[in-house]
This record gives sequence, structure tokens and C-alpha cells, in this order.
Amino acid sequence: MSTSTGSDTQYFLWFSDIHYDPYYSTKDAYRAGYNTKAVCNSTSISSMGSIGCDSPKALVDSALAYASKIAASPSFIVLSGDSIRHGVDMLYASNNHEGSESRVGSAVEMAAHSDYHTDAMKKAGEIINDLMAIIADAFPDVEVIVSIGNNDVVPDYYLKLQGETLPTDNPCLFC
Repeated sequence: MSTSTGSDTQYFLWFSDIHYDPYYSTKDAYRAGYNTKAVCNSTSISSMGSIGCDSPKALVDSALAYASKIAASPSFIVLSGDSIRHGVDMLYASNNHEGSESRVGSAVEMAAHSDYHTDAMKKAGEIINDLMAIIADAFPDVEVIVSIGNNDVVPDYYLKLQGETLPTDNPCLFC
């Protein structure tokens, strides 16, 4: 959105589907199931990313650095979901069949109440907090408005709210 009155122009930046993966090029990197040739867990791959892998830090840093060059002073930033890597729960699952990519229907509900679910939710929170810090480094003092995407929850595509408002003792889903 841009409004212009004389020389006063205001704008905001909108980022979506970043899918930041701090584990890129490690054994825990996410690889899309549909892309069997993708290699995301090797130190010899490009630091800027690879097809079939989620976004490494170098790619996120580069994109934000360029955005800050061409739009240095936005009024605010919208981060509209799918901010973190796919399959965060796979970091804690005891076998490949527990992971979010292999579940449907009632199996998703069961996974949401599994032993590893709490640890995976905490890890999702850490990843989104890391991404928020990266954004804050690129755009200091700019407000960021965040919405939740289907891969920002654990398991992926699952969010069951108990009411219309968040609890007052902890108003953050990821904290």
C-alpha cells in the first residue's frame, strides 16, 4: 500500500512462506517428500538453498538485506505465515511414520497429543523467534505483524484452539 501526499510516502513490506530452516545442510534438514533427488542435509550444497529444501539462513539474510536496500523504512512488516520449516515434529519423532507428512485424519490428532509434541512446539517457537530476530536485525525498530500458517504449528496443518481468545497468562502460542 502506498499513499502519497507531496513527498510523504508510506509503505509496508509483506513476507510470506519463508519456511526458514536453521537445520539446512545438517542431518536434520527438511527435504520435500515429493522431491526424492533433493539433498538438503549435506555441507557441500549451496549455502543459498536448493530445490526441494526449505530456506537456509544465508538465503533469508540475503533476501532481507536486499529488501532493506530497496525499502529501508517501511511503516510495518506483515509476516503472513509459513515462516518456519516443514515438519518440525520430525525433529522429535521416534520414527519416520510419526512425522507430519505421513499423517491424515485422526492420526494428526493423535500426533498432537504425543509425547514429543510439547518439545516440537517449543522448537517451533524457537525457530520463529530466531526468524523474528533476523528480521529485526534487517529492519530495526519496525513493527512486525505475524499470522500463523499451516507449517507454523505442530504437527503441520493442525491447530486446535480451545476458545476464541488466547489464555491471559500466556498470550503467545509459541512462548
